[in-house]
Amino acid sequence: NLAERGLVDRESEDSVKLTPFGVRRLLTESIEDYIVSIYRLSRNQEHERVTTSAIAQALGVSAPSVTSMIQRKLAHLGLVEYERHHGVTLTPLGEQVALQILRHHRIVELFLTEQLGLPWDQVHEEAHRLEHAPENVFVV
Repeated sequence: NLAERGLVDRESEDSVKLTPFGVRRLLTESIEDYIVSIYRLSRNQEHERVTTSAIAQALGVSAPSVTSMIQRKLAHLGLVEYERHHGVTLTPLGEQVALQILRHHRIVELFLTEQLGLPWDQVHEEAHRLEHAPENVFVV
């Protein structure tokens, strides 16, 4: 049952919606990286809207690639609101997903340092690789 697994919420007898955890099951690593970058960039400036050029620079991709990803995937999934020439903002769902990804990243970093003894300066890259794994991979 999807509701029992935390993937959907029942809004009524006839309607269900994906939870942020359920949405994450639909996302690729690339989409997750975009969401986290938008979240971080929006927190580092005065206003919430983030330009496509700022996202492109943060991710090391072209501005047209960013626009394409935003229009074709992120907006379609309900993760961002995009206004041409004015930038992008995360929707409440997009923000929840970003926070979930960042939380998972921090937990993985903590695991790598405390349980595996990796030096702190080496854990970020490994945690980034592992943050995209489903959270239930780490359940013991």
